[in-house]
Amino acid sequence: MPATRVTPDRLFEFLDGQRLSVGDGDWFVVVYGVIDDQERRWVQLVLDGERLQIVTLKLAPTDGLDRAVQSLAMWLADPTTTDSVLAHVA
Repeated sequence: MPATRVTPDRLFEFLDGQRLSVGDGDWFVVVYGVIDDQERRWVQLVLDGERLQIVTLKLAPTDGLDRAVQSLAMWLADPTTTDSVLAHVA
């Protein structure tokens, strides 16, 4: 079954303001932008927690909230487990 497309605006609304809990840490998500091109969806955001993390997510154009949160949680738990987070500034 094909993935249901979530617009960039809807993903922004869904993700902005979310609270992520991974391990012993909690992060508040602040989204700066969600941009689609033909092959990728790019999400620029800040994770505000014990340390401030500025990240860019690389997702499929059809990826929505679940995949974005999954990618962030995997990266926060172990940055070597995903290639969805392109860059970060600690």
